[in-house]
Amino acid sequence: MLRQFLAAALLAAVLATPARAQVLYGSLVGNVTDQSGSAVPAAQVLVQNANTNLSRTATTDNAGAYSIPALPAGSYTIRVTATGFQEFQATDVPVTINTISRVDAWLNVGDVAEMVTVTADAAPRLQTERAEVRMELTAHSLNSLPVAQGRNFQSLFKTLPGVSLGQPPNNSASNPSQSYAFNVNGASASINNTRIDGASSTNVWLPHLNLAYVPALESIETVNVVTNSFDAEQGLAGGAAVNVQIRSGTNDLRGSTFWYHDNAALRARDFFLPADQDKGKLIYNQAGGTLGGPIQRDTLFYFASFERTSDRQSANLNTSVPSAKVRAGDFSGFPVTIYDPATGNRDGTGRLPFPNNTIPLDRQDPIARALVNMYPLPNQPGTGNGEINNYFVSAPFTFDRWTLDSKMNWVLASNVNAFARYSILDFTMDSPTAFGPDIEGPGLSGARVGSPGLSFGKTHNISGGLTWVLRPTLLMDANYGFVRQGTNAEHTSINRNMGTELGIPGTNGGEGFQGGLPRFDIGNYAFLGVENHYMPYYRTDDQHQMVANFTWVKNTHEFRSGMDLYQQALNHLQPEFVGGGSRGPRGRFNFGTGPTRLCTASAGVGGCRTLSAADNELNSMATFLLGLPTQLGKNLLTEWPITTRNWQYSFYVRDRWRVTRRLTLSLGTRWEYFPVPTRENRGLERYNPDTNRMELGGIGSVPTDLGVKVSKGLFAPRAGVAFRATDKFVVRAGYGRTNDPYSLARPLRTNHPVLIELDQRAPNGWSEAGRLSEGIPAIPVPSLGNGIVPIPNNVTAFTIPLDFDRGYIESWNVTFEREFFEGLTGEIGYVATRQNRQLGFRELNYAPIGGGAAGQILNRQFGRTANTLLVTPIGDTRYDSLQARLQRHFNGWYSVEAAYTWGKSITTSGTNNSDTRLPINIPEFYHLNRSLSGFDRTHNFQLTNITELPFGRGRQLLANRGLLTALASGWQISNVISLMSGQPFSIGSSASSLNAPGNTQRADQVKDTVEKPGGIGPGQPWFDPTAYAPVNEARFGTAGFNSLRGPGVANWDLGLHRRFQLSAGFDLQFRAEAFNVTNTPKFNNPRSTAGSSGFGEIFSSYGQREIRLGLRLGF
Repeated sequence: MLRQFLAAALLAAVLATPARAQVLYGSLVGNVTDQSGSAVPAAQVLVQNANTNLSRTATTDNAGAYSIPALPAGSYTIRVTATGFQEFQATDVPVTINTISRVDAWLNVGDVAEMVTVTADAAPRLQTERAEVRMELTAHSLNSLPVAQGRNFQSLFKTLPGVSLGQPPNNSASNPSQSYAFNVNGASASINNTRIDGASSTNVWLPHLNLAYVPALESIETVNVVTNSFDAEQGLAGGAAVNVQIRSGTNDLRGSTFWYHDNAALRARDFFLPADQDKGKLIYNQAGGTLGGPIQRDTLFYFASFERTSDRQSANLNTSVPSAKVRAGDFSGFPVTIYDPATGNRDGTGRLPFPNNTIPLDRQDPIARALVNMYPLPNQPGTGNGEINNYFVSAPFTFDRWTLDSKMNWVLASNVNAFARYSILDFTMDSPTAFGPDIEGPGLSGARVGSPGLSFGKTHNISGGLTWVLRPTLLMDANYGFVRQGTNAEHTSINRNMGTELGIPGTNGGEGFQGGLPRFDIGNYAFLGVENHYMPYYRTDDQHQMVANFTWVKNTHEFRSGMDLYQQALNHLQPEFVGGGSRGPRGRFNFGTGPTRLCTASAGVGGCRTLSAADNELNSMATFLLGLPTQLGKNLLTEWPITTRNWQYSFYVRDRWRVTRRLTLSLGTRWEYFPVPTRENRGLERYNPDTNRMELGGIGSVPTDLGVKVSKGLFAPRAGVAFRATDKFVVRAGYGRTNDPYSLARPLRTNHPVLIELDQRAPNGWSEAGRLSEGIPAIPVPSLGNGIVPIPNNVTAFTIPLDFDRGYIESWNVTFEREFFEGLTGEIGYVATRQNRQLGFRELNYAPIGGGAAGQILNRQFGRTANTLLVTPIGDTRYDSLQARLQRHFNGWYSVEAAYTWGKSITTSGTNNSDTRLPINIPEFYHLNRSLSGFDRTHNFQLTNITELPFGRGRQLLANRGLLTALASGWQISNVISLMSGQPFSIGSSASSLNAPGNTQRADQVKDTVEKPGGIGPGQPWFDPTAYAPVNEARFGTAGFNSLRGPGVANWDLGLHRRFQLSAGFDLQFRAEAFNVTNTPKFNNPRSTAGSSGFGEIFSSYGQREIRLGLRLGF
């Protein structure tokens, strides 16, 4: 691989047009004029970093303009000299990554020994050179604002226009950094790209979670976020391009130590915590320190940051278990009729109710009896018919993590500087289950409680870069990055083959990862067995990235070109199908309502038009007691580790042309190539829907790329214009196209015969798929032969079109920005995105309405009944918004920023991300998928501010009042206030009567207007449940997807800090931060399956008030 990198880098160097480093560095531009406003050519411009003394020079051109690209971020002093003029000096000029700072200089006639000095306050604060939509989180903001528990910088993304941030993430083995999922301007959450010191740090396996590694907050210098109209240099990002810079050492020795603490006494009760339960244990600590300084002054610098996180708490869960009456088979007294599937006709007509609505003991399956007795009895009164939310459980949860960030900066020569960084994360986690280590069941919940089981792993993150100024107008920069994310998780019952112990044929197996209790899903009751079908897993995911750029400044043009080579590698032991039937290596059994319902209207020829009313819990439990699964199966992993290798090649050119002093145009394009991924030693696998055979790449006559054609003409043009109408008013407009960077390695990671997933389903909506006592059929393992192998008809398969047409994202904006007074600026703009041909899964083996298993497309052709998923573009997303900001950067004693987004995101596929399945796959009903995006929020208002109170020593008020001065000094208040609309959700219904495998059912909306009384909790519906009805006929319901919105969000995070100056070089800061200081509940969306218990009611919330205390010693 190294040889490939070096060859590609050499090719890029040969082909690159000599052309300013932006993503990893910053730039300074400006105009030098005399008192009359005339240009001053041949003026000498010297810039010097105030902390490291790094210096660069430039000479103004005939128009008096200068440009100094590829400057490391920091605070600079600018000196401008010209014969016959006084020297001009600007101090404290900020330069940040991926940003062009403008400092214009005016020279007065006079002795060169005289000097005019200004501070950065005199420099314009407007975005004058680029047309992208971008925001920045500075170190001051990150360390002053109340950053949510875990202190992850991404939590502040909610304050950025156009960003829809997911709920706070749980700790999980797949996401030990607790990275957030977020959608930006309507685009998929799977196509954001975050680079740390220039190197992508993607969670390769779960790209919607964005980051494999999140640096400690105290490690970060700045975070730059671009959300629209990207510069040609920025690629592999369709939603947001995020650049994180780790702090560097300087000529001054600086450091800090810190400790943050939270416990149960500082946390409010969960809104739905039962009254007889206390809050339980919670002890959360996060501590560490930083140190940076010179190894050799002006030449070699170091920085290091260590952080340790410890979380100890009582996780809990309020769930549903069958009552003693129901588990005995007695359904008398409930408003539902249980029908005997052993009576009546094959189409479900003529079935008779069980006498007294009770299933006799001799009809109950013995294995089901043994399983149902594994449930604990209810310990809460429950809701509805008493079968819902009737069991509360609590158990201990532990999580430990430490991170280390280290960085070296080296000035090798006056024109060459380099850096190298190494970061590491180590974690362990023990997360409990509802029914103990053997029976398992659902994982418990709580603040930051993750997926159940025992988890551990390490993540390594390395990057290095070099900038070489060949001459003042020509430079080269390059950087390399490597990430290895190791994540491992095991379920607690892994050492017992409990399915075999129960006497269920075909469950478990001879390999260690096949151990545990198979999963049993029974309506809305808590399931039994291992929660996650993908457990256990042992994953090592690698990334290599090489970036090289050339910049050439020629007169009024700045040419830039470069290349970006990126490889991702998966190395997994994980028996999981992405988008498959989720059967798991132990086996899984689902029990639906159909077998215990009556067909009340036959459709003829063995079909049923209408089924009797059902209760999701009770009918499903009756089906379970009879031992009649409606879906069953298991997967078998035949080779491991499972490997994939994915390459992404990018080259770009761009010209930024300064047409006049006030007008700048930018034109460029990227060329990108995304070859079909492979395995380590051969190609992937593809199901051929024409032959009903699997084709194995690189074996026999099958080509390594499976014969799949991908475009080599993926160009992505970018254009932007920035016009300074006045020194205080800028108009910008930009357009950019991005090729969808989503990797095919994730959806195609596992396929037959590497992982064989048997998925046996009922032939229709009122019958069973088999019998529990008969278990799971044996799974045959084929020989690879000539690379073309048969596939059993009940085994899941994936495929890809032979002509793969990768999608793209278009974004554009028109923005107006104005500087007002005292550093206050405002901007307002129209920001739009179109995601065209978003990737996802399309079910090829769907059935028409009423068709059942017999009507499935591939069943009619080949007798095939299993999932057969096509990885392909499935739809588009349209996003339009008005985005506005009013901001004042921190200067003097306060900063403030208000951001508002009024937007709408519509999807034609009904999906939010690039790895989800179409809800409806029948072509003539495809239009029913169109809906609001699930992350859509109509209104999003955010207000942040930092205020250092103007009292005490060195301040305007109470500066010399003795004890009063001592008490009033050093106080700071910070706020993050959020007001957001609720997010959409769908009203569903049982799909039994639809009888169309591969499709999602919707409820009927039976009232024109849906009232929203806004109730919370049992018996208090959020919306009028009588406005909807279950569908018991063979048709789709009338309620559109995502047609209702859930509760909105109102939140106020407050920080109160007090700084004590211990000596000239040391200060101690006490911090108290309250998240949701008003304890305003944030409710999840209500239950949304028509006909189920608790329909329309809200039973869960998140984000109750938490108070965090902290101490920070800085020097």
